[in-house]
Amino acid sequence: MSSDLAAKLRLGLGELSAVREQFGVLLALEGRDTQGVIERSAACAMLHSF
Repeated sequence: MSSDLAAKLRLGLGELSAVREQFGVLLALEGRDTQGVIERSAACAMLHSF
């Protein structure tokens, strides 16, 4: 594997880890009625940006 590809993979994995941590807050709200349009829209936008 080229060093350029390895660097890109490491960057992508780091970004994915950051998104996973941010989603932890929303996942903790699962089953509660406190999730509003803003929270759902933000989560969708974050996933779409990937």
